[in-house]
Amino acid sequence: HTAESASGAIRQALALDRPVIATSLRIFDDVDPLILRLPGTSAEDIATGLIPLVRALRDPGADPDVAARMATTRDNVTRWRQSHAYETLAPRLWRQICGL
Repeated sequence: HTAESASGAIRQALALDRPVIATSLRIFDDVDPLILRLPGTSAEDIATGLIPLVRALRDPGADPDVAARMATTRDNVTRWRQSHAYETLAPRLWRQICGL
């Protein structure tokens, strides 16, 4: 438990275009729409939380609710990646550097 932010590490993982799964610790709250959360931090919580996610990855029809949550999260990540892409950020940074 910490008051730090994990967003830097999470953002590196988001660039891989794979599901990012994190525990329920508050350190991940700033990226909540972009990740899948586990129900707790114990080994049992992690195992319990991973089972439906793995099932939905293998067969989205096995648990439509989990598959829908994963699809929403993936859409959020896709939009995030587009808004943080070099092609988007570089011109904005250049305008700031040039004072435009």
